[in-house]
Amino acid sequence: MPPRTTPSNKALGDAIKARRLELGLTIEDAAFRAGVGTKTWVRYESGSAIRTDKVHGICKALRWAALGGGDEARTETYDLNIDEKSLAWPDEMCKCYGRAAAVSFVAGSEILLDYTTADLEQLASMPHGSHVGELGVSWLKDLLPQQFLTRYDYEFVYAFKCSVCRLRESAEHTGRIHVHTTTDLLAIRSMCECAGILMGEWGYEPGWDDWAKDLYMEADVDYYLYSDEYVPRSHSLHFDWWNEW
Repeated sequence: MPPRTTPSNKALGDAIKARRLELGLTIEDAAFRAGVGTKTWVRYESGSAIRTDKVHGICKALRWAALGGGDEARTETYDLNIDEKSLAWPDEMCKCYGRAAAVSFVAGSEILLDYTTADLEQLASMPHGSHVGELGVSWLKDLLPQQFLTRYDYEFVYAFKCSVCRLRESAEHTGRIHVHTTTDLLAIRSMCECAGILMGEWGYEPGWDDWAKDLYMEADVDYYLYSDEYVPRSHSLHFDWWNEW
């Protein structure tokens, strides 16, 4: 069954555009925050129908309480909807690192999953071998190590998405995050990047991401993959070994 949609509405499209301009956002900025492509966002502003599963992302991007405006949504309260009943809630992580850690994992992984799906949708319509660096707007090219940018093709992005899903399933079923590969570590780091702005808006103090740093910093991911270091193929953190268990 196809996703439900809100009816086409020119007035709503005008309101979306006006709100975006009021917030000082470019189309690319708004689309990125909403987890949709730029062409999709342009359609929203023209009054096209909106899938109901995309409404939350639009409201979050525009800080609306509901589609169309009304009372302005306070992003500071959105995290109250994230608790032990949420999908992928890491109960053991919450006990060890606190609620902020668990909230950041749930929110960050949801956003990252949306961004990864958006990149896959674009790559699926491009020639074999195309990579995220060739996309007009990519959700991953600024999150992943730049040395291997041209290696992030459809197959890799698919594997990356599987890693995110596996981590979420692990959290939901065991309450813990089970890391097996470098791709898993990069997914965790990317989740924190995705959650960063929201965690600040929600009023969480610095240190909410300690749970993640304990994982990827110990593996020297930042030192080798997010610096000016060149990583040779013989190194365990080279792209060719990212999915090796």
